[in-house]
Amino acid sequence: LPRDGGYVCTKLLDSWSFSSNLLGFIKGVESLLANPNPMNPYKSESCMLASERFIAEPYMPVESPRQKRGPRIVS
Repeated sequence: LPRDGGYVCTKLLDSWSFSSNLLGFIKGVESLLANPNPMNPYKSESCMLASERFIAEPYMPVESPRQKRGPRIVS
């Protein structure tokens, strides 16, 4: 394990202000998880290690099969 504790690799908290909100932060983390950018890591040990791993093993999300639904009958 990294010595710095394995923190979330995000710069979102660096720009946190009184006008920021939790929903915006969560959406930022969601975006980071959906679209990792290993070419621009935050400069901590855990982020550099994560970057190296994402470069070596690119993230391939698993798509869940969509369930086909029949027509919806509204009366």
